[in-house]
Amino acid sequence: IYIDLRIIRSHPDVLRFAVQCMIEKIKLEKLKYDLIADLPTAGTPIATLIMDRTNTPMITPKKEMKTHGIPAKVEGVYCPGNRVLMIDDLATKADTKIEAAKTLRDVGLQVTDAVVIVDRKQGAGRCLAPHGIRMHSILNLPEMLNYYHNSKLIPVEKFREVQKYLSLNLLSLLIFTPHMCGIFFSN
Repeated sequence: IYIDLRIIRSHPDVLRFAVQCMIEKIKLEKLKYDLIADLPTAGTPIATLIMDRTNTPMITPKKEMKTHGIPAKVEGVYCPGNRVLMIDDLATKADTKIEAAKTLRDVGLQVTDAVVIVDRKQGAGRCLAPHGIRMHSILNLPEMLNYYHNSKLIPVEKFREVQKYLSLNLLSLLIFTPHMCGIFFSN
């Protein structure tokens, strides 16, 4: 099942609502941070509104160093030791978040939390934990699936198909998660 949250940038009312939910989640969880980091490009409009609403400076970790202008791994103003809250739209396996956290940590920033709109429950939280990062989400895919099923918004066959996919994915997570998250055990 594909979830495309990038389209919320084209729906200001939906984007504002998602951002308000994320701000409430951040307050509820009592997350501590000095800066917001958007994970480009899906997290950019979300983080920008959070920055505006909370009056918190925003930075952007770059995947690649710029070849023009002033080369920077992280764009924006920050000081080593600042606490950074990573913002993204969706969490699947956490590769992007782990890479962004490494970039941020390489310049002396502290990263302990990531907030997303939807956690697909396909291993992101489990993969982030060994890196000292907690995953926070507004929704998760199993909850959404149950809501759609109970509200009769999806056919029963599709509901069962996605449930089967998620359960098979969960089994593979239990077997392969250490390797997928870059964790290897030695004798």
